[in-house]
Amino acid sequence: MVVVLLTTNVFLFLLSVVLVLLVGFGSNSTVHLIEYRPFLGHGAHTYVSSTSRYLYFIVFSAFALVLHTILSIRTYHLRRQFSVLFLALGTFLLSMLIVVSYSLMIAKP
Repeated sequence: MVVVLLTTNVFLFLLSVVLVLLVGFGSNSTVHLIEYRPFLGHGAHTYVSSTSRYLYFIVFSAFALVLHTILSIRTYHLRRQFSVLFLALGTFLLSMLIVVSYSLMIAKP
């Protein structure tokens, strides 16, 4: 079970990297990140087209993968269930990261 979850986490990490690189850097259309600033009033949504912001998604997914893997390794000798729990939470976090990062990157017409 641990190996399956670890393999799933690595696959989700690679999938998030590929999606961010394809959508952020590989598209011919102008791709923007949507930012919401509540203090702007009516025009609270702003569009940012800086490509360095896409790299933060990759850095966060790598950090999440490494953190959950280290926590899983450190808790495996205590209880196997804790290790499985940390890897399952990492799987959930990486899958939510894919959904959120893909929905924040839009193609502005």
